[in-house]
Amino acid sequence: MNFHKIAKAIGCMQQQYSRLRDWLPLPPMCDHAVTIESMTPETYRRDGQNLHIAYGIHDTLFGKVLLAQTGKKICWLSFLDSPDKGKAPDELHQWWSLSERVADHTATANTVKRIFSHQPKKFTLLVQGKDSQIRVWNALIKIPHGQTTTYGDVAKSIGQPGSAQAVGGALSGNNIACLIPCHRVIKSTGEPGGYRWGLDRKLALLAAEALQPAGTS
Repeated sequence: MNFHKIAKAIGCMQQQYSRLRDWLPLPPMCDHAVTIESMTPETYRRDGQNLHIAYGIHDTLFGKVLLAQTGKKICWLSFLDSPDKGKAPDELHQWWSLSERVADHTATANTVKRIFSHQPKKFTLLVQGKDSQIRVWNALIKIPHGQTTTYGDVAKSIGQPGSAQAVGGALSGNNIACLIPCHRVIKSTGEPGGYRWGLDRKLALLAAEALQPAGTS
């Protein structure tokens, strides 16, 4: 038994708990059924002008979010920590620059409510990315609710062992929080690792998922 590793793990858990206290009490996160439709950059350049995107900013128990959808397909979900809402959609506009984009809080409000509800739902996502990124994102939606995996294991699952660093790059390029659950990927040491929208939020999401077993409402 390696007591140094045990001591390090205990210290890590204590630190994580202290970070998590500000998020208590946590709401449960549901086990949603998610499917991904994808466009490569080449396909988007050809067909992107045919997409009509509605977006809105909404409050959730995990912080303010920017959500965008084309029809019923979700194409953006990011957490906002800046008080300047006016600049919040800039990244969205750049990513979907060829498409018509309209602020429509009413259209997106129900989708946000469904994502952060206490009952499982079905969602279809539309992502834009390279083939290598899309393979990683599809692997992420297969990680069981309430569980975690490592960067290395994700790399193995897409048939590219040894490409953990590339997996990390695909995670940082994920524009759909929660539904593409990059928060479920941790370091092989058991430490939580980084998260595009903040380590505290990552820990809160993992803890919230642990409160509700997969497949329950």
